[in-house]
Amino acid sequence: MLNESGIEVCERHVGRLYRQFLALLGGMDERVESRLDETAKEHGRLIWGIDALQPEGHGTLLYVLYEVLGGTPVAGAQLDHPTAGELVEWLEPYEALPYEALATLSDGEDAIIVKN
Repeated sequence: MLNESGIEVCERHVGRLYRQFLALLGGMDERVESRLDETAKEHGRLIWGIDALQPEGHGTLLYVLYEVLGGTPVAGAQLDHPTAGELVEWLEPYEALPYEALATLSDGEDAIIVKN
């Protein structure tokens, strides 16, 4: 559809991005855990980042959890305007990881993961 409108889109690239998106929604795997281990060893602590993305014209938000220092995407969740409690529940498995958190950065949510 975009190609027909004169906007060049590489289907292979879009497919790769979609597969990465699905993997992100799947959560932690050995590769992600290994990268978090490396970052924690290098910096002593992790800095979590949470971003909420809203596709144009769609009410559901895509929340992405990533580790800032290593630039590691950790998890994603599609949530329809969640409460703070629902966000905390989604993040509980990541708070339970054996890493100290220096900070949690967000573009509008209060600090949610605080582990000293």
